[in-house]
Amino acid sequence: MTKMEELLLEQERIVAAIEAEFIRARDEAAKGASQAQYELALLLHFGQGVPKDYPQAMRLYKLAAAQGISDAQHKLGLMFENGQGAQEDFVQALNWYKEGATHGNVSAQMRLGNMCELGKGTKQDYQAAMQCYKMAASKGNADAQFAIGALYENHHGVELDFAKAAEWYKQAAAQGHLDAHVKLGQIYERGIDLKQDFAQAMLFFKVAADKGYAPAMLHVGILFELGNGVKEDVHEALRWYKAAASKGFADAQVKMGFMYCNARGVKLDYSEGMRWYRLAADQEHAGALSNLGFMYEHGQGVEEDEARALSYYIRAAKKGDAYAAKNRDVILAHRHE
Repeated sequence: MTKMEELLLEQERIVAAIEAEFIRARDEAAKGASQAQYELALLLHFGQGVPKDYPQAMRLYKLAAAQGISDAQHKLGLMFENGQGAQEDFVQALNWYKEGATHGNVSAQMRLGNMCELGKGTKQDYQAAMQCYKMAASKGNADAQFAIGALYENHHGVELDFAKAAEWYKQAAAQGHLDAHVKLGQIYERGIDLKQDFAQAMLFFKVAADKGYAPAMLHVGILFELGNGVKEDVHEALRWYKAAASKGFADAQVKMGFMYCNARGVKLDYSEGMRWYRLAADQEHAGALSNLGFMYEHGQGVEEDEARALSYYIRAAKKGDAYAAKNRDVILAHRHE
């Protein structure tokens, strides 16, 4: 039997197993079995082996939820929040998340906390969000631990406290939460509330970077470029920037553009720099838009084109780029002289 025939046979087995599961869940659900109702709803909700059917999935989730299945209560919240099977309704979503959270569903506790934090379906309430996150965190949920750290770091409902933020980020990082590794690296890099420690920052960044996480790759590159915690090595920095940029990470693409436009570790190459800036600009990155405006204004690698420069500055300024706003105003002022 060829490899292709083996793959086709395995696929047939998977399809048959899904069909058998669908039939079993349908028959059990018809008898009023709450777990079977939930399992059948899952298949219909996500189109696993059967066509998606949001209204039918919602009906079955409601039957299971009424019998206390907390996973079904959580899924109903998701459906109302995302407008699946019914019109988008944050209040209904919030109510179902509350049901699930009350029954100890960690995912529902997280979503309820997120809605309280963002003010979706309810008044923004950071303290309520903290309570929800702590319920989930007490069960070891890494996302909840990270969310609590972010509340302390961003001064949301609690005193600004980077040390406490770091404590919670460390709990999440210990479970492999990559964003927590990045946050810890940044806290040690800045040295706010904790002693500045570039070597420690590099350790946290490197763990996530070695797993291919683009934001961490960017930070590893920055430390190498600046020689913070490691020997300055612009070529090593460039290697990390390129790895992150190749994953489509706009911040790293801007860094690549800067390196080529300023001959950092490479020969000066405005065309290549512009190529990287354009990739980031396609993602509406304010810095990339501003840099493209500068290149067109000053004819770096392209013919001077004030009109195009102005268009890029305007787009970047709308996204809050102060440098672009200043250059926009200068060009407009000259036009009205």
